Amino acid sequence: MLVELYFPTVRPALAELFKARDDFTSITHAMKRDYKTLGYVPAEKYGAAFQRAVELINEKGDRLQSVTITAARATVGEKLIER
Repeated sequence: MLVELYFPTVRPALAELFKARDDFTSITHAMKRDYKTLGYVPAEKYGAAFQRAVELINEKGDRLQSVTITAARATVGEKLIER
């Protein structure tokens, strides 16, 4: 709600983070299914995709933080937000 009301410029970055989170969740659910079926998680099947999903969440989280700080500075003023 805060994003919608006060920081509309942050919406795209938040949507990107949510998409990355959804992709990560899909991979972890598939890994869980395989674990239940096979008794293990095939590293060759999921290793690279899982690593990339984690990296993407981190990238999108960093981007969200950056655009949120920029939006906050524009809203409340540069002097109130430490660099």
